Amino acid sequence: MLFSKPLYLFIVQIIGQLLHNKNQSNQSFAKSDYLLFPIPLISIGIMLTFTYWNKTLSSIPELNWLISICASGLLLLNLLVFGINQYNQKRQQEYTQMQLLCQKESDMAEYYRALVQQDENQRVLIHDIRRHLASIDTLAAAKETDKIHAYIQQLQTSSCLKESLQRCDIPLLNAILCRYANQCETRQISFHTDIRSHTVDFLTDADLTALFCNLLDNALRAASIPDGFIELHTYTKTNSPFSIITVVNSCLTDPFSGPGRTLVSSKNDHRRHGFGLKSVQRVIDRYDGAIKMYFDLPTLTFHTILTLRPEKC
Repeated sequence: MLFSKPLYLFIVQIIGQLLHNKNQSNQSFAKSDYLLFPIPLISIGIMLTFTYWNKTLSSIPELNWLISICASGLLLLNLLVFGINQYNQKRQQEYTQMQLLCQKESDMAEYYRALVQQDENQRVLIHDIRRHLASIDTLAAAKETDKIHAYIQQLQTSSCLKESLQRCDIPLLNAILCRYANQCETRQISFHTDIRSHTVDFLTDADLTALFCNLLDNALRAASIPDGFIELHTYTKTNSPFSIITVVNSCLTDPFSGPGRTLVSSKNDHRRHGFGLKSVQRVIDRYDGAIKMYFDLPTLTFHTILTLRPEKC
């Protein structure tokens, strides 16, 4: 029985490697895993040696017990090594995914900074509108019709003339909200925000992006239905240092399922399921906060309530 276990581990490892290459050919297999293959083979050799000693020295009962204990310990050692290897692989995969998520958040923060710069360019263009009108008037006096038409076309197609809504006094968060407002308008979703002053200005750019983008991504996905809506509010709790963030959005079905009432992802790629909420939870933990989520069946709405404590408090 003891002899069969290392052989079984070796066969399972080979089959696992073949299936891994077949189903996940786009992922690199850790070269260090190949170092585990000799362990079951060496264990089998030691088992054979123990078996030979047991036959030749069967007249010594104490030695038989000692061989059995060593064989059992060797089997446990095999299981321990393979268990630690699987655990390290899982942790390494989670670490890699979280690193990719952090990189994504950093890229998104840079993107929204670019939106803020675009808004600033628009303000500059509006400030210079008198000069543009004067130039057009000069061209009109010279009857340069083609040049006037080209001038106006250039101004009309300028990215600086795109509409920008002022939804809060934090430039980066305002850019984020404007982007989601445009997406909601495209999907015919009612989008209402009420961001009170100095309620979330203690958040860093990365935390601000990770928190609101993931919350609004989930809300936007659920509210993409007829007559859908999203409501986002931030305020400070009375007689408390905590800031409250609430998101209420339309939701046709209860996203919780199972005995543990866990959230079910609607994403096609289930390998990426849950990383948005993990990112939100990381921000919440950093600010000694808490999160509560629930589905209200009578109104078909999903509620998310966050409490955050500023670091300075």
